[in-house]
Amino acid sequence: MYRFTLGHAAITLINAGDIRADLRAWFGLPLAESQPSQDSVQPVAVPMQNVHIALGQASVLVDASRWASAPDSEFYLPGYSPPPTLATQLAAAGVVSGEITHVVITHAHFDHFNGLADPTDGDGKPCFPNARHYLSQADWESADIQSALHHPHSLTNRTLGMLHRRGSLALVNGDLGIADGIAILAAPGETPGHQIVRVQSEGKVLYCIGDLYHHPLEVERPDRQVWWADAKANRASRERIVSAALREDAFVIAAHIRGLGKLRQTADGVRWVTVDVATRQGT
Repeated sequence: MYRFTLGHAAITLINAGDIRADLRAWFGLPLAESQPSQDSVQPVAVPMQNVHIALGQASVLVDASRWASAPDSEFYLPGYSPPPTLATQLAAAGVVSGEITHVVITHAHFDHFNGLADPTDGDGKPCFPNARHYLSQADWESADIQSALHHPHSLTNRTLGMLHRRGSLALVNGDLGIADGIAILAAPGETPGHQIVRVQSEGKVLYCIGDLYHHPLEVERPDRQVWWADAKANRASRERIVSAALREDAFVIAAHIRGLGKLRQTADGVRWVTVDVATRQGT
């Protein structure tokens, strides 16, 4: 767990657990393709990073992940011991789950919303009962989500469906300010409604970019994209955010790139640089 300040905002970066990422499969590369060493796409361990933002009266959580990789899962890391749960880590940071005001779900992939409900409650009990939850309408209306909602015991129905029935789920179209200094920005590509969060305070800016990028390699190699993304939309979203982040010298947090970063212009394009301005807590 990392904590740092961004102007008047207190930022807490929490890893809910590592998962196995087969980058060759994610990027849709043939097994016989030769790669230079700096372009390695071997399976790696990547984090599931969630971000809490405290700014003014707002207590905002970006994504809610739960480590739940079974041994037969493609995401399972043999011998891996996950960290404490998201709720436990939030509590250790002094964040009361019941006082969280907003939860932004960057997109409707399971590892970004499977921590929204108590898994021990058969009907789905919200982990953040007093928060307004934000999901893009495009993701909500996607065929996969709508199909899953028809299965009472599915993860989707027990989380997103439960919140919708409670009237706690707001469906977002485009950019939306949710609190002073905090806004949701549309960034489609990873999914039809993928969205990110921009935080600004005292002239400093942070982008929580979800799965806009999954690995620093994608920053340096724009041709590298996951096979399931809409390539044209994803490229446009990246260009928009990269341009803004470079102009604003912004901090950047990606869900699956460990730690905190910034984007830097190079002679050949852009690269990801890890920065460390945080106070580490826990393991």
